[in-house]
Amino acid sequence: MQPLEFAKQMAVRAGEFLKRNQAGTRSIRYKDRIGSNLVTDMDHASEAMIVKALRREFPDHAIVAEESGLSGDSPYKWYIDPVDGTKSFIHGVPLFGTLIGLEFQELTQGSRTSPAYHGQATLSRWRLANPRIIRFRCQSEFWRPRWFLPRMEPFQERLGGRIALITEINTLAMTLMVYNLHLESRGSDSIRLFQLTEVLQNCRRCVPPRLPTLIAGDLNSDASRAVPGSVIRDAGFRNALGLTAPHTTPARGILQAGRSID
Repeated sequence: MQPLEFAKQMAVRAGEFLKRNQAGTRSIRYKDRIGSNLVTDMDHASEAMIVKALRREFPDHAIVAEESGLSGDSPYKWYIDPVDGTKSFIHGVPLFGTLIGLEFQELTQGSRTSPAYHGQATLSRWRLANPRIIRFRCQSEFWRPRWFLPRMEPFQERLGGRIALITEINTLAMTLMVYNLHLESRGSDSIRLFQLTEVLQNCRRCVPPRLPTLIAGDLNSDASRAVPGSVIRDAGFRNALGLTAPHTTPARGILQAGRSID
């Protein structure tokens, strides 16, 4: 079973298990001295169910579980929070869930025609709404399977395709549209410029004219240079911080200085 499908199925199973066992009396204790961090017998039972299934399906993977800690040593590491919202669970409030995630070093999945994509995350203290992604049409060749290497892990470890994550942040006073980018780190500047242009075109096409918009993330290029800078300015954007870009990549020998990238 693919990891994503496994995570979905186990999250549903754990949720159904918790709903069936929410009513009634149970063991509750504190995990800290000030009494703010609670754990119940259902935390342990749900976690044990997930860990057992993980060890059966992916015996070589490591597991970091909230209640039992780390087990195993592997570049593939599962993180489990069996009851996210324990206080709500204890008080019978249906505002709790199960969190399951997989951390891995490089992307080994994908096909000759479609990459496995890097992930992006936008975090905010305010409400996030209407997320969507742009899978850039122009990608480098670094995500393609290596024909000269065995078709097995870890020989096929490679970089993933790049995306932009688009999210609305809703505060009490306004709505902010955020484009979270991770442009290509390999290949030529023309690839990064094409990806940046695709983001700006999407912004013109999909964002209402008066809606404040923020473009941020890892551009992997110097936005103060003539071509990328003019493309951004022509689209109506300005540097919100007004900082000069430092040399953020190391020098590669005496003939090549470090590069300024945003």
